[in-house]
Amino acid sequence: MTSCHLATGHLLSAGVFNPLLNISLIGWGIMITSLQNKQVKDWVKLHTRKGRMKTGTFLIEGHHLVEEAHNSEWDIKELIVQQDIQVPSWAESVTVNIVNEAVFKHIAQTTTPQGIAAVVYMAQPKKITGNEVLLIDQ
Repeated sequence: MTSCHLATGHLLSAGVFNPLLNISLIGWGIMITSLQNKQVKDWVKLHTRKGRMKTGTFLIEGHHLVEEAHNSEWDIKELIVQQDIQVPSWAESVTVNIVNEAVFKHIAQTTTPQGIAAVVYMAQPKKITGNEVLLIDQ
């Protein structure tokens, strides 16, 4: 049986739920199972402009948007993947958070969530240099 020593000093074995920590260890990762988890609360804050501006990040949902963010070389901070949803093969260099269905539905803003989301860093605006600027308006 696989086990993991967490930063909190607790030892968990694969497939074991620890109600004190509100997490489970599944396979290769830790699954967040509580809506009261600080990480979950932080993701929900990204639904507001204040939360996005404070952290400099935003939340995207769905396979297509997550793949497009990756392919467009946006800086992905972390992935949020519902249990039983396949983690993309390119995600080896990204923090992956596994959550149960209830947690994912709580952080999702779509009516039928696909089970994958990402927290992405906002692009920093490029400094305009030079003496002239062309603005195009329709």
